[in-house]
Amino acid sequence: MRIDISHSGVMNLIRFLARSSVLPAVLAAILLSALAAPRLLAKDDLAGLSSAEKYVLQELIEGKEADLSPFPRDQRVLSNEFVQKLLTDGFRDPEIRRRGVAINKAIFKETLEVSSMTVPYRVWLRSCDFDRGIDFSHTQFASDLSLEFSQFGVSSPSDPSEAKNSDTQAFFEGMRVANEADFSHSVSYVPVDFTGALSGLVK
Repeated sequence: MRIDISHSGVMNLIRFLARSSVLPAVLAAILLSALAAPRLLAKDDLAGLSSAEKYVLQELIEGKEADLSPFPRDQRVLSNEFVQKLLTDGFRDPEIRRRGVAINKAIFKETLEVSSMTVPYRVWLRSCDFDRGIDFSHTQFASDLSLEFSQFGVSSPSDPSEAKNSDTQAFFEGMRVANEADFSHSVSYVPVDFTGALSGLVK
C-alpha cells in the first residue's frame, strides 16, 4: 500500500480519520499511554539534590511511598531546603499533588523548618529522625499529617555537635491540620510546643 506523504495527502488522511471512528481511538490510546508513563525528571528538578533526594523525588512522582529503610543511615539524609520545596508544591508535579508526600525512615541532620506556609496535600514523614528538631509553627496543612514513629532530638548522641538538645525544639505552635494529625509512637527528647495547634483529629 502506497501512502501519499505530501501536504495534500496528509491533509486528506486527517480528514478521513476525522470522519471515521479511528481517530478518537488512536488519540485515546496516545493519551492513556502518556498518562501512564511516569514523568521524567528535568535537570532543574535534580540540580543540587543528593542521591537520597533524587530517589525520594522519583518515587513520589511515580505515586509511591519513598522508603529509605534499605539504605545506610548516612545515605538517608534529606536537607531542609529539599523537603520545604517538596511540601509547598515547589516541584509542581501532578502525582505529588494527587497522592501527597509519603517518606519513611529519613534522617534530618538540620532543623526541618516549614513554618508559616501552606501545604496543599497530605504529608507522611514516618519513622523519621529529626536530630535538630522541627518547626511547623503556623503552617496550614490541607489534608493529613503523620509523624508516626518519628523521633525529635537525639537520645544519646555520639557526636558532641548533636549533644545540645537544649538548643533543639519541636515547634507546632499555631499549626492547622485540616484532617488527621498522627503523632502516635513518636518520641521526643526535646521540648515540644503545641500551643494553639488545631486538627480535625489528633492521634
